[in-house]
Amino acid sequence: MIDAIVHAIQDIDFNNFWLIISKPDNVPVLGLYPLLAFFTGWGIVQGMENDRRKRAGLPLIEQSGEKTHTWPYLTRLEFLALIIVMVIMTVWSVALDAPLEEPADPSTTPNPSKAPWYFLGLQEMLVYFDPWFAGVVLPGLIIMGLIAIPYVDSNEAGSGYYTVRERPFAIAVFFFGFFVLWCAQIFIGTFLRGPGWNFFGLFETWDPHKIVPLNNVDMSNLIGSWVSGLMDALNMEGGVAVAAHFDAQKPLGILIGAAAVMGYLGLAPMSYLYGRRVLRRREIVDPETNRVREGSPLLTVDWIAGTDPERVTLTGMVLDLFIWSIKLPAMIFLGVLRIPSLGAAGFVFCLLLLGAYAAFMFSMATVLTAALLLWLLLHLRRPENWERWRDAVMEKIPGWIVSKVADLGLLRFFIVSNLFLIMLGVPIKMVLRWTLAVKYIWVLPGVFNI
Repeated sequence: MIDAIVHAIQDIDFNNFWLIISKPDNVPVLGLYPLLAFFTGWGIVQGMENDRRKRAGLPLIEQSGEKTHTWPYLTRLEFLALIIVMVIMTVWSVALDAPLEEPADPSTTPNPSKAPWYFLGLQEMLVYFDPWFAGVVLPGLIIMGLIAIPYVDSNEAGSGYYTVRERPFAIAVFFFGFFVLWCAQIFIGTFLRGPGWNFFGLFETWDPHKIVPLNNVDMSNLIGSWVSGLMDALNMEGGVAVAAHFDAQKPLGILIGAAAVMGYLGLAPMSYLYGRRVLRRREIVDPETNRVREGSPLLTVDWIAGTDPERVTLTGMVLDLFIWSIKLPAMIFLGVLRIPSLGAAGFVFCLLLLGAYAAFMFSMATVLTAALLLWLLLHLRRPENWERWRDAVMEKIPGWIVSKVADLGLLRFFIVSNLFLIMLGVPIKMVLRWTLAVKYIWVLPGVFNI
């Protein structure tokens, strides 16, 4: 153990780390993250302070009534800020050379060849998606999503003042979309992508001759290899021939990919039908007798969503299976954390494994994830916390879906839910790429790959 730690310390290349962060191109990128953290944190703190004031019945920060004259107070501050920025830019220009390289030479290509920092997020996406999908579809969806936000967000709270409690959905989308899907990709592309666009640690030497196994596989081929391995384990013949039928460009492989992608995007209409089913049952079904109230008309939606208690429909059973497919794994996970016979060592070991899997190849993120999961374990050992989490999984999350169905309606719910699924699909694809080396999920020859 000690030898491994000593070798790990010896392999740390501080010189390469300094060369990366001190490169003129990278210095402003490195300064971007503390500024983002500061101003975002400042806004969150102000929002929490406003929430506290609202609960206490006090005026908001923006309603304090404090005013000041533009001249000379505001003008003086702006003039001081101008002088400070000029000093910083002068020192910066003297200390760092302009990030200009040699004239373009068609016979010499830089390695790695990187786009400007503001395009590195898109360039990083090329590792996980087809160029047509990463360079055209996803940016188009980003633009359309930004256009759609004012029309699909029905929450009018927080207009003109900071708040956290009243705008949880908007804040969550902002943090996930901007920090996870954009800022994190820029950081990876700037500091962790070296020669050959290979992945290097912060303190790892950028070796242009690094040997990286070409282990890219498509999801259908991976399933075929699993089927072939299972047949071999059962001493069945023809495993290799069966695996060949799972090739991503053959009909079976295309069908598997289409089922995976369409099934994932089908979570939006499934969640809408589930919410609509709950709403209709509240409208027409008597909870005491579980029968349709007198005078309550049965509509087509009752047949689609299975809200007629006197009939058992396939759609109704599928919707029940859908919601339990979400509840059951969460309840099993929460239940395992409550098993006293595992002991503290068993809990910590399981949680560290989960943390390592969730943050594969990111040592700092692994430690943080393991610490958060360990905190979750200690948090759930208290009965009142356990009851609150169980209620959230069993009642509040499905109830939130129902409320969104009622508030947004069909079209807006589809827009919001599909944008959310597409956003969530990016880190899912990244995890599949890092862990199982899955390059494409759905391969359409001659069109595009996902």
